[in-house]
Amino acid sequence: MRATKIALVSVSLLASSLAAQEPRTGPGAFSIGGGIELLAVRDNQTWTPGLSLQASYWFTQAANRLRFRLTTTYVHHTNDLAYTNEFEAFGLSGELTATVSRTGRGLYGIAGIGLFRLRLDDYATAMAGALPQPRATRNTSGAMVGGIGYSQRLGSLTWFAETRFHAFSNGHGIAWAQMPLTVGLRF
Repeated sequence: MRATKIALVSVSLLASSLAAQEPRTGPGAFSIGGGIELLAVRDNQTWTPGLSLQASYWFTQAANRLRFRLTTTYVHHTNDLAYTNEFEAFGLSGELTATVSRTGRGLYGIAGIGLFRLRLDDYATAMAGALPQPRATRNTSGAMVGGIGYSQRLGSLTWFAETRFHAFSNGHGIAWAQMPLTVGLRF
């Protein structure tokens, strides 16, 4: 996952240089945000909150009520029970957003599909009474994405807050669903 972290640092540097530019009037926009994972469900257990990062490129103007974007998402959390469990998800999704207002800002809905790489490092026992042994589980999974968000102008930038529910098709043994809450800026 070292490549994942390098990619996120690169996106952050790009975002800071875009923030210094004049407001865009063209069709594209870039957004970046960070937050917490509100919920992750695995084997009927909910996990503790963790780090959530997201970067998106919007392909249509903000004034349009229906917009398309590509979003990359990174989620990481550690669950300290009797033994430490570590979960990570990194993926790309294509999403449609539909804004309630005619300005392209305010309340909006999100729907899309994506592809994610899931990783779980935990401990398992081979037989009764044995000490748990480290176990690594890796899956590539498709996902259905749905959510809601809110955006508002703040000077030359737009801030947003959104929550997206990811339902994984191949998260068996890792996580079948996650829901990050993200707050960020759109350039």
